[in-house]
Amino acid sequence: MAGSLPLSKDFRPFDVTNPSTYEFNRPFESDIFTMIYFLSEVFVHKDAVTRFLKTCFARMKKGALLIVIDFKHADVQSWIDTCAKQGGLEGSGKEEELVMDTSEQKSILKRYSDKFNIEPKIRSQVFYRLFRKT
Repeated sequence: MAGSLPLSKDFRPFDVTNPSTYEFNRPFESDIFTMIYFLSEVFVHKDAVTRFLKTCFARMKKGALLIVIDFKHADVQSWIDTCAKQGGLEGSGKEEELVMDTSEQKSILKRYSDKFNIEPKIRSQVFYRLFRKT
């Protein structure tokens, strides 16, 4: 390899609705943060999660990136855009239809599709955001 990219992973379980569980600093020193289908899952707890987002954005180091991918929903999009702006992040994004590869092996999901009588989603409306801490 021409150059090396130092990587580290740090997994710490915490509850975004409970500030006492995310009162640590190390994860906030990261260069890249991701929120993949996270916001739509926690939107029901918007007020409590907003406190987490404000803490996260305030502790992010200058130049750190935040990548957001989630289901397209105007309220969720407005929420993250507002929180990011208030937290000193600048960025841009777009919305589009995501089409999964139909050759994907779905046989491992058969017991769930049989149990719930549904097929895995092939198409979904999503939004993307890329923010940088300024």
